[in-house]
Order: sequence, then structure tokens, then C-alpha cells
Amino acid sequence: ELKTLRKFRDTWLAQQPGGMQDIKRYYQHAPAIAEKLSLDPRRMTRLYFTGLLPSALTAKLGMNKTARWIYTWHMRRLIAAERLAQRRG
Repeated sequence: ELKTLRKFRDTWLAQQPGGMQDIKRYYQHAPAIAEKLSLDPRRMTRLYFTGLLPSALTAKLGMNKTARWIYTWHMRRLIAAERLAQRRG
């Protein structure tokens, strides 16, 4: 899945309008999100099956717009949850 998503990111997403912003947003927020997810295996498993795997499969099938929608929807949701957790303290 990771190889597929990296290829999707580097060959398709980076060339799309707003794609570089999506990639930058991912790298800006992913380390903190990954750290939190590592402490919650159930949440990590849910993300894998609802986000990573579907995004990788759709990218592998060449359904790039769908893969991007899944990718950005989950990233926005995770970023919002991370910000809420930071506010709570």
C-alpha cells in the first residue's frame, strides 16, 4: 500500500491543482497524528481499513480522483481531531 500511495503522490497528486498543498499538509501534520495513532491500535486499524487501504486500492486501479478524495477527507478529519485534542490540552 505504501509503495502505491507514494507513487500516486509523486506521479499524479503532485501534478494536480492543490496537490502540493495536500502533500505539504500531510508532512506538516502526519508525525503528530502517527504518534497518537500508535497509542491506539483500534483507531489505527480503523484508519487502515477506511482510509489507507481504500485510497491505495483506488490509486492502484487508476481511480486517482477517488483516491485523492479518500486521502484528503481522512487527512482533514485527522487534522481536525488533532487540533481539538491540542485545545483540550
